[in-house]
Amino acid sequence: MPPGPPQPDPPISRTGVIGVLAILIAAVSVCVSLLVPRLSEPGPMLGEEPSIRVRVARSAPTLTIEASRWVLASSSGDDLTALTAPVRVSVQDGGLLLAGPEGGGAAFPPGATVRVRCAWLEDLRIGDAMLPGSLSLSPVVREGGEGAINAVARVPIETYIAGVIAAELYSHWPEETFKVQAVAARSFAMAQMERRRSRAFDVENTQLDQVFRGRATLERSLAATEATRGVVLTHSGSVMHAYYSSTCGGRPAGAGETWPDHTNRSPPPLRARERAHFCDHSPVYRWEVERETGIVREQLRHWARSRNDPLREVGRPISIEPSLVNTAGRPAQFTITDDRGGSFTITAENLRIALNAQPPGLRVGSGSVRSGDLGVAIRGDRTVIAGRGFGHGVGMCQFCAEAMGLQGHAWRKMLGHFYPGARLERVYR
Repeated sequence: MPPGPPQPDPPISRTGVIGVLAILIAAVSVCVSLLVPRLSEPGPMLGEEPSIRVRVARSAPTLTIEASRWVLASSSGDDLTALTAPVRVSVQDGGLLLAGPEGGGAAFPPGATVRVRCAWLEDLRIGDAMLPGSLSLSPVVREGGEGAINAVARVPIETYIAGVIAAELYSHWPEETFKVQAVAARSFAMAQMERRRSRAFDVENTQLDQVFRGRATLERSLAATEATRGVVLTHSGSVMHAYYSSTCGGRPAGAGETWPDHTNRSPPPLRARERAHFCDHSPVYRWEVERETGIVREQLRHWARSRNDPLREVGRPISIEPSLVNTAGRPAQFTITDDRGGSFTITAENLRIALNAQPPGLRVGSGSVRSGDLGVAIRGDRTVIAGRGFGHGVGMCQFCAEAMGLQGHAWRKMLGHFYPGARLERVYR
């Protein structure tokens, strides 16, 4: 039946208006509480500030450690050896040899880990990185059988976080953006500490984990670290791997689809969903690179051989198309079809890594594939790759956080935007 004529609305009493307003206010309050994580006090308190083990040198053939004057070195059960700085570390007969500039030195037996610190509890320095705390030096064997050195710095975590956010953000970015980055970086670091307890280090000092170039001097970084001291993102009682990347390009990724082998690190706050974005001012919001199709094939094969992946047998690609798209519209998986009729699947993140591979003896060309949110057009001998954003796209978008900070958004609200459903907890004072 067609609808009848509209009926007049019943009159609303003053009491009714108040009731409606109360309901609206309550609804808004609920929405805000869902978006803005509240700081829980107390959380699972650890007591005092922990230290984190940062690998600052990986398979280095030699290492130079500088200090103001003296460096103290010891191995398990050995007496301290004082060496005049700078100290050169090398591998000799499977053990470490530490030598000062005046020729004096100390040799340690094969396989021994050597602990090094400054005589006056000052910072040590490797290259430009000022490293508070102590260093653990271990001999390792490089590919080919040559000896090399791993160096792990034990750093108070708040000092580490200040150093990370100074390296990860532009120094002029808003203070609230620095605070968001501090909480995300601290959460990621503490989740890695839990995950890698049985290993010799917790985090790398590179983009494999988080960039760390030593003690920070940037005031904005130090202030943001202090303002959020001990605060982390949690979900279901566990500290989250609060992933972040440079530029989402408008379509975030989910942790589960990006790293399907690590489903334990993909709680609901890290799942893909549509959200407002603010990173269109990023220099890598959109990008394009061009390659020879033969080079693309060799890159795919090179990546696949290192992982024993079926893609190592790929022929000349004739199409690379999305075969799975997430709820935000971002490709999560691609299917590669070759000229032999073969068909291969690969995650978007692995495709990004593969298309940046450097096969030995081949000159790939300029420009890198910035993200897995991409489209590929194969035109005979040329392949054009056009994409959005920079990085894996999971969690916080740094350029979005910069723009939101400029618009006056507070750090808690931004964390609710990037990690909806997460909880803020202070885990030490």
